[in-house]
Amino acid sequence: MNTMRFFLAMIVALPMLLPAQDNGKPDLLIGIAPGMSMRWQQGTMRTTDGYYDCCSFTGGSGIGFTAGVTAMYSLGSALYLRGGAGWEHVVSDYSAERKSYPILGQGNTVEYADLQNDLSVSMSALRIDAGLAYMVIEPGLFIFAGPSVTVPLSPSWTQTEEITGPAGLRYLDGSLSKVLIDTDIPGTRPFVSLRFGAGALIPLTSDLQLMPEMLFSIPVMEMQPDFMWSMSGLDLSVGMMLRL
Repeated sequence: MNTMRFFLAMIVALPMLLPAQDNGKPDLLIGIAPGMSMRWQQGTMRTTDGYYDCCSFTGGSGIGFTAGVTAMYSLGSALYLRGGAGWEHVVSDYSAERKSYPILGQGNTVEYADLQNDLSVSMSALRIDAGLAYMVIEPGLFIFAGPSVTVPLSPSWTQTEEITGPAGLRYLDGSLSKVLIDTDIPGTRPFVSLRFGAGALIPLTSDLQLMPEMLFSIPVMEMQPDFMWSMSGLDLSVGMMLRL
């Protein structure tokens, strides 16, 4: 935690340490920014159907999409206030194996099976962020850092179990796989992250600019404290910014 605080302080202080530049950029830019989200999840997900605990899953990751509104407001010289609000949707996948696990097989008898359990976590979220951007190279390459708040919107998980061995073994109904859980994830909450990265302002016309960005997210709190579940990520977007 001390390292993260030091890192955040250094990035926020960077504009004060670098020489100011008179870049002549407009006072306010606002636009839309669609893009791609990549997420890596830390912690241990333990699934249950309300009657028994099934499996533990770790190390999930996924790719999705994002869209939002972004604004850049000049604070003078090369320093900008950057803020935004957006929506994202990402599906992350986990897997776990169980060996020689007792199941109820055909003939209503107990069989010992090797099982592959796959967990799909689907999450839409609202994200709000704000911070400082500093123009470091003309015509408009900038660095950015600031806090972000992510609000999960009804995250859900679907767990599928499949018999991988021994050969010929089936569930009681004759199938090789079945859905164990398909429900909302309990106990999730909004969480705070540090977002930082870089972008560029590329003039298209006198009033229109293209703004590609690459932003990383590092969580500073858990999204689901019972599982110690947190989520880091990388967002790649291209905004179309209008001068106001």
